[in-house]
Amino acid sequence: DKTNQPVIQKNLLKFLLLELYPPPLFQNQTINPNAFFMKYLLSEKMSTNKLILSSYFVSTDQQCAAALLQSGLLKKELCQGIKEDPVNGIPVASLLQFWLNCCAQPIIQEELAKSRAAFQLYDSLKETSEKPADPTLILKKLPEDVLMLAVELIKILTSGKPELEKEMARCITKDLELLTAKRDLDYVNKVLVPILRMEQTVPFCLMPYDSDSKRCLIVSRKNQGQVAQISHASLFVNTSLLNVKQKNSLLKAFKSQLALTSSFKKVASAKWTRVYSETSIDPSKFAKFWESVQLQGPVFIIISGVSNGKPCTFGAYTSVPLPALPSPLEADYTTNVANAEDNFFLIYDENNCKHFKPTQSDSFASFIVDSDLGGSVDFAGEFFRLSFSYDLVMQFGDSSGVECIDDSEYKSPEANFTLSAIEVWSGKITKVIFPSAEDTKKVTTEVPAKPALAKHPWHNSLYSYNLFRAHPVYNVPVGVKASQLSLAILEHKSKMTTRYNKKELADEIDIAGLYADLIEKCPMANGVIDVEYDIHEVIESDQPLKEKKEDQDSEMERIGYLPKMGVFERFEELGGVKELISVTLKSLKLWKNVDAANKWTLWLQEIESFSSIPLFFRLFIKNKKCKDLLFKILAGIPDQKPAPENKKQKDEETKKWEEEHLSAVRVSYQNLAEVFKISNDIKMREQAFDNGLIDRILERVGALTGEKGRKWEAKEEEVKVCLLYTSDAAEEGLGVDLGGRRIIKKN
Repeated sequence: DKTNQPVIQKNLLKFLLLELYPPPLFQNQTINPNAFFMKYLLSEKMSTNKLILSSYFVSTDQQCAAALLQSGLLKKELCQGIKEDPVNGIPVASLLQFWLNCCAQPIIQEELAKSRAAFQLYDSLKETSEKPADPTLILKKLPEDVLMLAVELIKILTSGKPELEKEMARCITKDLELLTAKRDLDYVNKVLVPILRMEQTVPFCLMPYDSDSKRCLIVSRKNQGQVAQISHASLFVNTSLLNVKQKNSLLKAFKSQLALTSSFKKVASAKWTRVYSETSIDPSKFAKFWESVQLQGPVFIIISGVSNGKPCTFGAYTSVPLPALPSPLEADYTTNVANAEDNFFLIYDENNCKHFKPTQSDSFASFIVDSDLGGSVDFAGEFFRLSFSYDLVMQFGDSSGVECIDDSEYKSPEANFTLSAIEVWSGKITKVIFPSAEDTKKVTTEVPAKPALAKHPWHNSLYSYNLFRAHPVYNVPVGVKASQLSLAILEHKSKMTTRYNKKELADEIDIAGLYADLIEKCPMANGVIDVEYDIHEVIESDQPLKEKKEDQDSEMERIGYLPKMGVFERFEELGGVKELISVTLKSLKLWKNVDAANKWTLWLQEIESFSSIPLFFRLFIKNKKCKDLLFKILAGIPDQKPAPENKKQKDEETKKWEEEHLSAVRVSYQNLAEVFKISNDIKMREQAFDNGLIDRILERVGALTGEKGRKWEAKEEEVKVCLLYTSDAAEEGLGVDLGGRRIIKKN
C-alpha cells in the first residue's frame, strides 16, 4: 500500500536507530555504529532516507560528525543557499532537515557558522528576480516546510555567537526599509520575528523518578500525547463550591489521609469528573441521585448550604464503590457502605476547616428509602444526613461516630442544614501517566480522540534529539535557572539531578557550561542533558493553589525569567526598534481611513516613546498579541480590509478594530508597568522623564477623555497681600510694606 509507505519508512529508520543506539542501561555489542555509518551511508550514492538516517548518526556520534566534515558532503550546496530544484536528487526540505539534525553536534555548528551558511540561507529566502510574480512580497514563493526549516537552521547557526548575532541584526535593520513599499506578513511573522526572538538553547530531558521503586519511569511513545494531571493545582476535584483556601485545606487533608495508604498513588492519578449536580432536592430526585452515583468509586460528595444562619459546606470521601440502586426501588429499604482506611469527612465554614475520620466500628454511610420512595443518605451514623425526604430533616447530628483529625477535642455542633447545591465527583483510576511534550502543565490518564493540546514553547519536534528519548526533549534557554526550568515545564519548584554525574542542579547553574561538560565527559548521552525529578515530590507538594490571573499567559512573569535575545539586543543597539516603528509610522500616512490612522499613530508614538526605556520593547515583542498587531498595522490590514456591503457587518468590523485598539493600549501600558516592576533602577526612571513619558501619558488621557491638551506655563503670579499685626510687621523688616502687610510672591 503506497499510502503507508512513508510511515513504514519512518518507522524502519527509528527501528534501525534504536538497534544501533539503544537507550541507557542497554548496550549494542554487535554492530559498531561508526563502521556502519562509514560503510553504508558515506560510501554509496546518497538517497533521501540514507541522508536523514546519516544525520541521526552525526547528531549523536562525534566520530560520525568528524567523518562527515572530512567528506564535505553537501556542505557546498548548503552554503549556496536555497534552490528551488532538488539538490543531487534530494528535496530541499530533506537537505535542510539533514543539516538541522547534524547541528546537534557543536563541531558541525561551528564549521557551518564559520562558512557563513546562515547569511547565505537568509539572503536566498528573499526574492531577487527583476520581474517577480508578486512585487508586493519580500520572500520567494517557498513551501511552508522549507521556510520553517531554513529559519530554524539560521537560528541555530547564529544564536550564542555575538559577532554573527550583530551581523544578522544589521541585515534585518537594513531590510526593514523594504517594508515601506512591500507589505509581506510572511516575512514579518515567519522570518523577521522568529530571528529577533531567538535565544541560545540547550537540549534538556526531564525524567520522572520514582523514589519508592528507585527507578526512572518510562512513558511509551503511544502515550506521548497524554497530559499530566497530577499537578498540585488539579490533584483533586475542581469544584466551584470551595474557595481557594478551602481547596488548599482539602488537598492537604487528602494527602495526609491517603499518603500512608495503598490507594494513594491510584487515587492521585485518577481522572476526576462531576457525575451529579443539583441545587434543590425532593423525594422525586432521590432515585436519580442514587442512579448517578451507583457503583462509583472513589467518590467525593460536596454539599453546600447554610447552618445556623451561616454558609457551611459538608464533604465526604470514600474509595469504596457506592451500592447499586435496587430495581424496583422499595419502601423501607436500607443498605450500608462499608468503612475503609482512607474515608474522611469535612465541615468548612467562614472560620474553620475541620476534617473527620469515621470510627472503625461504624459504616461510612447508609442509604435509606422511605415510604414515598424518597430517602436519605446518613453518613457515619447520624453525623450528617443528606435528606431527599419530607419526613427526615437534613441536619448535622451526633458526632460520636467520628473523630476530628485536626483537633481531637473538637465536636461538631448539632444543627439543621439548608441545602443550596450538591455535587458528586467520581475518580476513574488507571495507571499513572507522566508529563509529555504536548502539555506538562497537567497530568491526565486518557488520550482524547483528537487532542487539542497546547504545545510547550520549548519543545520542537523538528530536532532529532526526540528520537533518542522516550520522554520529550526541551530546548531550554541558557539563561534559565534550575527553579525556573522546573516551573516552566512541571509548574512546580522541584529539585532536579543530572543523570550523567548524579549532581543536584544548583539554581544559579551555568547551563552552557554544563552542556560543554556533558559533551566532553559523556558522549553516549546523545548530546542531551538528562535530569531526574522525584514524581512524588510533585504530587505531594504543599505548594498552595493560586487564583488565576488574566496575565498568567506571560511566561516571563510566571517563572520570573527575562529572555536573553542576542540578535534583538544588537538590533536595539543599531537603532532597529526606532527604524521598525518609523517604517510603520510612514506606512500609516498611506492609509485611506484617516481616523483609524490617527488612532494607531498615537499608539505607535507611545510605543516609540516607551521603547527608549530598557526592556520595554523586549517585553512588547514577546507578547504575541502586541507583535501581531504591530505587524498588522505595518501591513495595513485594518485599512486594506474591504468594507462589507452589509451595514451591520461593516459596523461589526469597525467595532472589532476599535476593541483591538483599546486592547493594544491596555497591553502596552501593562508592559510599561511590568518594566518598572522588574527593575528598580533610578536612572531608568530619570530617562523615562527625560524622554517625555509623562507627556505621552497625558496625551493618552486626553485622547480617552476628550480633554484639551495641557500645556506647562511658567509665570509669576500677581502679588497677594495679607494683614499682619504690628508686632509681626516689625519682625518681618523688608518683607512688609508700611501698611503692615506681608508681601508674598508665588512662582
